[in-house]
Amino acid sequence: MKRSNKILLITGIITIVLLLVLGVAIRTSVRPSTQIINTPKTQSTFVEVAQINTGNHPNRTKTFKFDNFDTIYAKGIYTLKVKYAKNYSVQITAPKYLFNKITFKQTGKTIYLSGIDNNKAPFSTVITTPNLKEVNLKGIATFKFSGFDINNLKINSKGIISIEGYENKIKNLILNAKGATNTDLINSKVFNAKINLAGASSAKLNMSGGALIGKTKGMISITYSGKVSSQTIDRHGMTSIRKE
Repeated sequence: MKRSNKILLITGIITIVLLLVLGVAIRTSVRPSTQIINTPKTQSTFVEVAQINTGNHPNRTKTFKFDNFDTIYAKGIYTLKVKYAKNYSVQITAPKYLFNKITFKQTGKTIYLSGIDNNKAPFSTVITTPNLKEVNLKGIATFKFSGFDINNLKINSKGIISIEGYENKIKNLILNAKGATNTDLINSKVFNAKINLAGASSAKLNMSGGALIGKTKGMISITYSGKVSSQTIDRHGMTSIRKE
C-alpha cells in the first residue's frame, strides 16, 4: 500500500472513531430513548404517535398551529418524520420536564425545532405538509420522509444523522452532508442528484435517468441503482462509488 493511501486510511479510521466517541458521549448524557409507534392512517392526516421513553418522567405532546411552510430546520437529539398530506400539521412529543427547553417556532415558510442546553433535550416530531423544499438537520437524529412528488429538494445534514425516504419522486436532489450521515433513498426515485459528502458518510440512491454529480471528502460510500445519463464525482479521500 502506498504511503499516501496509508495516511488516508489512518485519517479515515481516526475520523470514524472520533465520531463514534462523540455519539456515545452525547447519548450517554441523555438517558431517554426514542420509540415510534404506528397507528392506522387516513388519506388526509398522518396519525403516527411519537413517544419518547423517559423512565419515570412523563411525556408531553403538543400540536402547533403552523401553516404554509416548506422548509424545516431541526437540531438537537430528535426523531423527525415528514409525510405528504394536503393539510399542515406539526405534533411534538418530549419529556415534560424538558419541554420548555425546546424551541418551536415558524418564521416565514420555515419552521424551527431546536433543543438547547447542549442538545440535552430530546424530542420527536411528526409533520404533514403538501410542500417540502428544504430540510436542515443538525445533531443526532433520524429523519424519514415519504409520499412526496418534488421538483427540487435540498437536504443539509451535519452530525450523526440517518436519512430515509419512502415512495418519493424527486426531480432534482441536492444532498450536503458532513460528519456521519447515512442516507437511504433506494425506496424513492431520484432523477438528478448533486451529492456533496464529507467525513464518514454514505448515500444509497435509486436513479431514474438523470445526472449524478457532486464532491466527496473523507471515507465515503455511494451506491446507486437504476440508470444515470452521466456520473461526475470529484473525489478527495477514500470514496467508493458502486452501481447495484
